[in-house]
Amino acid sequence: MVALLATSLMSLAARLASLGMSGGIRLRLLDHGATAELGMFAKGLSDTMAEEVASELSDQIGNDPSVLIEGSGGAVRLQFSVVESGDHD
Repeated sequence: MVALLATSLMSLAARLASLGMSGGIRLRLLDHGATAELGMFAKGLSDTMAEEVASELSDQIGNDPSVLIEGSGGAVRLQFSVVESGDHD
């Protein structure tokens, strides 16, 4: 999970830097009970850029059912299934 978060931030930051955008990235964490959502927002982030970053991240994680990645509304959202620490090996 940490690697996915780091990759997400680096990919988003690289795209913003390549366009000369320097407004920074804002993060929002939401607790939905069985899932947690991390939203990454940046001023001027287009839906197209958000979709491209989400697609790139989805390709990297493959078919991991515990993570949903979405790019829309000018944001990249990662939704994680919440599991007990003893539920995974």
